[in-house]
Amino acid sequence: MEAPTADELLQNKDLMKALDDAWKGSIKGTGASRLYQERGGWIYADPSNVSKLKIREAGKDRSKPVKENSSDNPAIDLENPESQPGNVAPSSYKVVANFHTHPLPGASQPPSSSDIINAYARGVPGIVKSERAIYYYGPARRENMTAASPKGYPTNLPGNPADALKGFKEWKPKAN
Repeated sequence: MEAPTADELLQNKDLMKALDDAWKGSIKGTGASRLYQERGGWIYADPSNVSKLKIREAGKDRSKPVKENSSDNPAIDLENPESQPGNVAPSSYKVVANFHTHPLPGASQPPSSSDIINAYARGVPGIVKSERAIYYYGPARRENMTAASPKGYPTNLPGNPADALKGFKEWKPKAN
């Protein structure tokens, strides 16, 4: 069975709720004391039924809050998903994507070049929610959903690193 694509994942109401929750947790305070913190996590699927998902939130300690006009940009560490304690996915499930927010106000804040390169290096699509849009980027889907493949990010990744230059797509909900 093939892993779901980012576009297919974005049809899932639980993922949309997780994106909204991550967004709500990305901005704290008001005025000059307002802080912006990237929030996100990992999306797992059951290899025998890829419509069964488990969404795990990354801990707040995986990113640091910054002020809007800081010289630092917000960032989140989504490496090593299996090192995140709590809310563990069932043992047979595989990481099929990750997600995070780009909370700074104003610009559309699409995925950064680092986001895109990391998605190809990890072998799963990435999803970013910003103030104005949701974007997806990276490989179309996880290549290997077999029981023998690792639970975290896949290894022996196919493709060409130059694929990272392909960019990203803005997601638009499908009309009913």
